[in-house]
Amino acid sequence: LVYSRPIDGKWQLMVRWWAPGQGWSIGRRAGPLPDSDLFAQTVHVAPDGHGTILFKEDRSPTEEAPWALEQRETGYDGTWGEMTLLDPDYGRVDGWSTKVEADGSFTTIWANYTNPGRSLFARRYTRANGWEPRQTISRSDRVQRGNPALVGDTTGRRLAAWIERPSADRLAVWTSRFEPGSGWTAPSLLAEEDAGSSPSLTAAWLPSGATLVL
Repeated sequence: LVYSRPIDGKWQLMVRWWAPGQGWSIGRRAGPLPDSDLFAQTVHVAPDGHGTILFKEDRSPTEEAPWALEQRETGYDGTWGEMTLLDPDYGRVDGWSTKVEADGSFTTIWANYTNPGRSLFARRYTRANGWEPRQTISRSDRVQRGNPALVGDTTGRRLAAWIERPSADRLAVWTSRFEPGSGWTAPSLLAEEDAGSSPSLTAAWLPSGATLVL
């Protein structure tokens, strides 16, 4: 369990573990003492108990940064290591979606508002090599992007879907596919609707290999 709470005037990352026969651990601060407010987004725990926290740092009213924090030692009382900055272009982080693999590797995508628009980025993490370089799925061009969803299969194939606002009264759904060895495809328009439509988005990867976006 990962959450944020104010301590000494700063919102800090807190973590609690549950284990059979031991129950819940006490709440512990995860990572170094922050200079800015840190807000937990999600946590991923590999089958061997190795945890990674993804969180957002509020640097100012207009600047946020996505970070990751890994465990040094796994387990009920594991210690936490250094933070990794996922995106050096500070903006407003709008949405986050992650696909985890069986070996504990995972891919995460997020939308980052850097005036005048929002870009969509991806990074992959493996236990063997750590964080791979940031990849651009869709670059800012005065269009607002957000609500990303990421799905995939066990071979490393991925589908990213997100919502764009081409104008004040229209919403559009775009997708991009990732193939191992080839990278992300050029964005493809899936649908465009009146802005009165729901801005929520979900996606699924079916056993047949087909994908579903709602």
